Amino acid sequence: MATYPLHITDVPYSTESRLNTLDICLPRPLEESPKNAHWVVYIHGGAWRDPLITASSIRPTIDHLLKTNSPALAQIAGFASIHYRLSPYPNHPTHPTRLDPKSTEARIEGRSVAHPTHQEDVLQALAWLRDAYNLADPDRQSGAWSYVLVGHSCGATLALQAAIKLKLPPVAVAGIAGIYDIPTFAQNHVDVPVYGEILAGAFGGGPIDQSMKKRWEEASPAHAVKQHDSGWGLRRLVLAQSRADELVEWEQTELMRGQAQKSFPVQVLEIGGHHDQCWQDGDGVAQTIEALLTGLS
Repeated sequence: MATYPLHITDVPYSTESRLNTLDICLPRPLEESPKNAHWVVYIHGGAWRDPLITASSIRPTIDHLLKTNSPALAQIAGFASIHYRLSPYPNHPTHPTRLDPKSTEARIEGRSVAHPTHQEDVLQALAWLRDAYNLADPDRQSGAWSYVLVGHSCGATLALQAAIKLKLPPVAVAGIAGIYDIPTFAQNHVDVPVYGEILAGAFGGGPIDQSMKKRWEEASPAHAVKQHDSGWGLRRLVLAQSRADELVEWEQTELMRGQAQKSFPVQVLEIGGHHDQCWQDGDGVAQTIEALLTGLS
């Protein structure tokens, strides 16, 4: 007999690589969840490349919601956390990328890809969830569960990239410390080599390569919203960030709010701590989920 909350880890949604997996948590048997509850689908960050930040990074958030007996739990039918293939990280201090990117071993390892592969993996994971858990219908006309997307850092970028691509979009999205305007982000960090390495690995080109500006714009949610003023079907967007974030400047939140509020309701939520603290202790991500679900029918 299953014990709840039920945690199911490393569920494959694709055979592309060993990284194409999901972690799932059911707070209670699905048949006991209210029909108006939502699935929370989480997309981790890690600069598109960090092998130590995985789908399991949702666990502190779930533990925090359970420990505090958050009212939001009553609105959550299930959690799904998406892991996806990563870009190279050849100078990682403990887990560097060393395989020939053209080799079978590298394909299995899943750490030699670039945009739009990360985005394609997220879309494939959502398709798997749709089939496996009857997830996707925002109006519940077919009895399916609706869902929300929550992403941290580049996971926030991926969440909004996915929202615009989906025929059955989430009812709401939350971005936490997200990168929404990549050209501006690149320009702000032009003198910091590690940012150039991250963008070159994720999108191609050289470090802070201005010839990549068009590609960066196409991948930027703040630019995409200008082209799709219908609002992508979203009922709400929450943009959460800490003023103490040492890696992503607050300007990214303001740029996204400035564009998105023309199309759908936007809430800016100030959380505490450094860039990764929100998921490491779970508090900031939990606050964001609570804000996203409040009043969302």
